[in-house]
Amino acid sequence: MASRTELASRIAIGAQFAALLRCLGQFFWLQHARGPSLTTVEVQPFISGAFITALFLVVSFILSFKSKHRAIVATAVLNVLALFLLKFWLL
Repeated sequence: MASRTELASRIAIGAQFAALLRCLGQFFWLQHARGPSLTTVEVQPFISGAFITALFLVVSFILSFKSKHRAIVATAVLNVLALFLLKFWLL
């Protein structure tokens, strides 16, 4: 049976993956809703968010091989904070 920190790290990696899908999904939704009038400036925050989330997800994935479960949870928290900062800074 997994420990609490291991379970929390699994949930954290899942949340990061969901955030990545959300950022990429928002891009495709905007592309569908706006059509050819969609500009790069409108899409840039979502692509930046997806890139940041992908980097944090890679770090979490690497940490999972070393069984650094608390570091994975901390990485997920930093990921969420980075996305909030990106939202209020770029949007």
